[in-house]
Amino acid sequence: MTREKRARPPAMAGIARRALEGAPARGPSEADLAVGPVAADVWIRGDLGFVLVLHRRDDGFLGEEVYHSFRDPEGGPEGAWSECDHLGGSVWRLDPKEARARGTGLANGAPMVVTDDEVRLHTGRASGDEGWEPVRIVVLLAPREADALAITGADGTSSRRRPPTSPLALVVLLPGDRVRVRATRSTGGGHVPVGEPVDLDHTPPPDSDPDPGSAIGDCP
Repeated sequence: MTREKRARPPAMAGIARRALEGAPARGPSEADLAVGPVAADVWIRGDLGFVLVLHRRDDGFLGEEVYHSFRDPEGGPEGAWSECDHLGGSVWRLDPKEARARGTGLANGAPMVVTDDEVRLHTGRASGDEGWEPVRIVVLLAPREADALAITGADGTSSRRRPPTSPLALVVLLPGDRVRVRATRSTGGGHVPVGEPVDLDHTPPPDSDPDPGSAIGDCP
């Protein structure tokens, strides 16, 4: 696994922050990536925000970056997000927009985990070690038959339905979280499931202590 620790252009941090502020996420079309990086997905949990940014690298491969921010009620205007920090990145050897990339390993129609890593972040929660906790960050590739991902919490209530802006979806889990992710296809009367669901949880061992800022590794 190759770790990406190079400095990222400030423009990507700005794109991530604007996405958290409400700018729509966009799919990684060639037209978009030719102009510059795009925000492909956003995950917000309370005052914590995470953004998946995609960009075309100089070597022609697709780069994936994850940014993080937080809302400090005492640090500025109500609801304002702080400057985004770069958590890590990876390199796609297959473009997710290509049919062969989206078909490989997706015979059962289930979303495929393409990057999965853990970073230690200051979440501010009382359950953490002086506010620091290990956070699991997962990027999923949706099957080509699906146009949305339904993400359901452990209590059975639907927490979000990911809009069909990109074949990639970002899922962030805090310690103790459990979610079920199922691909769905829209119909005239709603949504029908596609394939099998994927269950994700985050139960770090008591001695779990990932390095702060640990980067997300290369995709296969």
